[in-house]
Amino acid sequence: MGWLDRVLGNYPQIQRTSFYAAYAGKPRLGEEKMLGPAASQRVMALIMLGFAGFFWLMLLGMLVQFRFPIVPVLGGFLSLSFMIVMVLRSYFFLKKYNYRITVNAAGIAVDEASNAWGDITETCIMTIPGGKISPRFLVIFKKDGSVRQCNLFLFSISNRQLGAIVEYYKSNHH
Repeated sequence: MGWLDRVLGNYPQIQRTSFYAAYAGKPRLGEEKMLGPAASQRVMALIMLGFAGFFWLMLLGMLVQFRFPIVPVLGGFLSLSFMIVMVLRSYFFLKKYNYRITVNAAGIAVDEASNAWGDITETCIMTIPGGKISPRFLVIFKKDGSVRQCNLFLFSISNRQLGAIVEYYKSNHH
């Protein structure tokens, strides 16, 4: 959080998952629920990459033939290359956004890191205000004082649904 955010009062909003679950109703779930990056967002990224790749190939052809002014074409080529790499990295390769959350009666597992309900003090959803898309995180507070933040950037699940899922398994653990 920068100094401008502090001056303007742009503080993260954090709510317990039980708060959201109260408004969601009782979900019908099986033995466990796996949550992961939304396929629809990846499909949109692939479509965008298709268009960008087409223009990238056109700019590459212009660079090879030396038909146009080299500086603007090279600038466009490098900018488009950077954009393609960043989209591929964020939507497909960066572990910060690409992982699975498994919630069941035993606890919450983030990829391979498992957190038993007995070790968890509280679960919350944190939203950082700003712009059209506010970053959201599932926050797991553990009894040993550690905190795990799970970035929900690629997850297309509402706070209510996520809260209901977590609270369902939290209340049904053995």
